[in-house]
Amino acid sequence: MKKISLLFFLFFAFVTSNAQILDPVKWTSKIEKKSDTEYLLTFDGAIETDWHMYSQFTPDGGALPLEVLFPNSKGNFEPAGKAKESETITEFNDVFKVDETFFKEKVQLQQLVKITNPNNGLIQVELSYQVCKEVCIQQNKYFEFDVKKV
Repeated sequence: MKKISLLFFLFFAFVTSNAQILDPVKWTSKIEKKSDTEYLLTFDGAIETDWHMYSQFTPDGGALPLEVLFPNSKGNFEPAGKAKESETITEFNDVFKVDETFFKEKVQLQQLVKITNPNNGLIQVELSYQVCKEVCIQQNKYFEFDVKKV
């Protein structure tokens, strides 16, 4: 009986600790075929009230900027420049003494990629970003797109 009680305690402690992990941006994604070799990736994020997420164009010296990373791009596909962003807000930060660029409430990123290896059908994308309220947390989200299913 003690073993069962201990097992239930550990299970509920695990569930409770995982429930407390902050995840203030909820993401959805889609892929759209533009030509035989080009695809448009769209990422939509809903940002919780009072939180903000920094842009990839946040200047040096301030918060950590958004990064759009492509783990399996080498020899498979090429991103066409930086991702296009939805409307941002720019405000001066008294602590860092820089203008910071960020999103509130929602964010949309669009990235055009060109397939260079027709045998590869997988596009992997990682969004690495900082999101803040009273404190800042670093977040990473991973996405995979199968171009053969588009």
